[in-house]
Amino acid sequence: MMTTRALFRSGILVLLIALFLGTGCSWFETERLAVRFLNVFPDEPVSLESWDIQALRDDAQLYSIYQEWKIVYEDWLADLGVGIPMVEYLGESDSGVKVLEGGFERAKVRVALTENDYRSGSYQEEERWESSDGESWVVVKEDMLLIGPKDEIMDCVDVIRGRLDSLESNIYVEQVLERLPEGSKVVVGRGDVSGSLLAWAWSYQQEDSDTMKTKAVYLYDGEGAAEIGKSTILNDWEGFYYDTLATQDGEYIEVEALIENDYFRELISE
Repeated sequence: MMTTRALFRSGILVLLIALFLGTGCSWFETERLAVRFLNVFPDEPVSLESWDIQALRDDAQLYSIYQEWKIVYEDWLADLGVGIPMVEYLGESDSGVKVLEGGFERAKVRVALTENDYRSGSYQEEERWESSDGESWVVVKEDMLLIGPKDEIMDCVDVIRGRLDSLESNIYVEQVLERLPEGSKVVVGRGDVSGSLLAWAWSYQQEDSDTMKTKAVYLYDGEGAAEIGKSTILNDWEGFYYDTLATQDGEYIEVEALIENDYFRELISE
């Protein structure tokens, strides 16, 4: 299982800012960013980052962060035949899988993959392209691309086809998301069953033109484990965020803090 510091580092490498959608609906009855890709990934230990690229692109206050995102991803997307303006949402897991949603031109994607020595084929009735070394797959759907290691992509396709349970079905993930506001970037994770950290999630909202507010929710296997986890979390967050406030509610730890937008831009460039 990833350490708290590793989870923290994975969460702050990208920027999120968003409006809080304060409805009483279940997270799993909406199209909120936090659940957008949960039905693509299998129900196993993972940390999944989801970005609302449209929000970054369309908001004048966030556009400089979108520009940093373009620098990082533009060449990689070009190799897939995908134009930056076509990307609406991006999901990334620590297992190496990336999921793109948007208005892609599949003909251009196929041309780009062919030029990069990918071979076409199919898996579970889904169009898939395999790299020349056989290690990577790209699955091409109407409005979605899945890119990553062959075995992990196969698992994602099996989830899509209903052969494996999805991360969306995990009760612990659902419980942390019910406590989380919406954001333009959300990190969702599921722990190993042998560990005390069962699930976690972060979201980021715009506080003002220079600052973002983040909220994180951690669910532990009992109050004692949560109390120990709280100390570890505060130590890991020190130096990255400011005005940090952590509270415990039984087996839950909730953390709120602020971070400057400039710091995120620097991290995206690394």
